[in-house]
Amino acid sequence: MGQALEAQMPVIDKYIYFNDRYCEGLPLEQQKVNGVELNIQRFEFSLFLNALEEYKKCYQWIRQGDKYLVKQLCDDNQVTLYSKKSFIHNYLVMETQAFITGK
Repeated sequence: MGQALEAQMPVIDKYIYFNDRYCEGLPLEQQKVNGVELNIQRFEFSLFLNALEEYKKCYQWIRQGDKYLVKQLCDDNQVTLYSKKSFIHNYLVMETQAFITGK
């Protein structure tokens, strides 16, 4: 029997669709994805890739036993500039900061 891959996020017509995820602040839209009408969030794929690539320059996740710790690699000024690039850049910073502070 096949398994559904939870990490699948379809890329169609220059957009990435957040399937089974919800990003606070990103609107839900009625979109046809792989032939199915869905109320789903989407984001421009090129900005999404840029956010992930640059994120790795600012943050490093380190596994310690059964927990993960995050280390900030760039200074606060660089984090601020990074977060201003797009919604997804800012979202990643906010979620990471929430993890760091436990809020």
